Amino acid sequence: MQITRREAASAVTSALGLAQVRAQQGERTPAGRRRETHAVWASASDAGTTVESVRSFVAQLKRAHIHAVVMNAKETNGSLYWHSKRFPQAISPRHRDFDMVANLVREGHDQGIEVHLWLCDFPESQNSAAFREHPAWAQLSPEGKLTNTEPLFNRQYNSIWMCPAQRPGYTDQWLLPMIEELASSYAIDGIHHDYVRYCGDAAPDSYCFCDYCLKQIPRHALLHWETGPNERQRVEIVRPRLEANWEATPDMLPAGWEQYDRREKADLILNGRTLPGGPPDMRYFFYDYRVDQITRFVREAWDRVKRINPRIQLSAAVFKNPIQSGRYLGQKWSDWTSWIDVFMPMNYRSHFLGDFQTYLDHLTEITARQLEWTRHEKPLCAGIFTSDLYKEEGQSGGYPPEKLKRAIDAARAAKPDGIVLFSAGSLTRQNLWTTLESVFAD
Repeated sequence: MQITRREAASAVTSALGLAQVRAQQGERTPAGRRRETHAVWASASDAGTTVESVRSFVAQLKRAHIHAVVMNAKETNGSLYWHSKRFPQAISPRHRDFDMVANLVREGHDQGIEVHLWLCDFPESQNSAAFREHPAWAQLSPEGKLTNTEPLFNRQYNSIWMCPAQRPGYTDQWLLPMIEELASSYAIDGIHHDYVRYCGDAAPDSYCFCDYCLKQIPRHALLHWETGPNERQRVEIVRPRLEANWEATPDMLPAGWEQYDRREKADLILNGRTLPGGPPDMRYFFYDYRVDQITRFVREAWDRVKRINPRIQLSAAVFKNPIQSGRYLGQKWSDWTSWIDVFMPMNYRSHFLGDFQTYLDHLTEITARQLEWTRHEKPLCAGIFTSDLYKEEGQSGGYPPEKLKRAIDAARAAKPDGIVLFSAGSLTRQNLWTTLESVFAD
């Protein structure tokens, strides 16, 4: 479905976008409470592949008092769930004859429900169109291996992560054009970033050391003077503490750097010393480089979408602690308030230690801290993974609605702008709908 820019600009106002206005203007419900946004992360299988299945799904959202659906449109394996004209080779086979996005937008807007399209940004798979056509765009380890060679628990990791930094590369030749296509082709209310980071769940300190990054990491921090001399100069010690002499900016790369192999270069970047005799602190620049690459992409996506339609909202699923995720994943999302309209931290129970009550206590605390980290500049919806709540019950122990109610109440205690729920591919499990009809009732 093609629409004009004028038609896109007249799309219904975003429920998630309204959260920002409500936060600023202090809008209240008749009962005197600040109005809360209710959203769900949904998979393409939830909506199905017929007009009737989409309509039924939207009707269920309406009964559960959901204001916005965040629908997966690009899977971690690279499959697309919309009728892409620019990347038809990546469309999921089940969706080549059915435009799920067009139908969801129509049905959702008819019911006053916002439609935000969820993209798994940087992962692909060995069989994805992007990797098959452009294998050089993939992230590499110090050994020159792909991320799908990493072990994860008792199985092999199955995702191939693409390098966010390369230009030209995956980011500017594949991902950003997809985002532009969605913004210009559908009357959507938002685009949602997920996996907007490096491959931290398998090997946080091992990616990316592709040829491009091995050239750019030293250049990013000016670890090497391109104008010579081509040798590491001795630092003149003019202050008692060695590290206090950093500002002379010595060349920090050893002689013969260009002849080092990938493993040797990676080892120096991760374990080297910026000043001879100083601590092994070179890896700071590796972390900072990755943070800047992800932030650059977030900014570029914002700029491109807002040029097409400034009313489209940009949101992001992020790990719970932006300071730590900056170090391990390159995802320092507390710096993104200029380019993200709504934050959705994944405050999943599996991301915390301890029993259920400890999780509830920490859920309130982390939500409050997240609001502090973003300085209340943009709306924040606390993310809860429903399946994660029932660790004690196991597979056959049932799904007591009370647990979900208690988790939502724990997040609410910190006064976020909304709640967003995830149910691992099937929103019909665990009597979720019945519970939400009660918990989210106005």
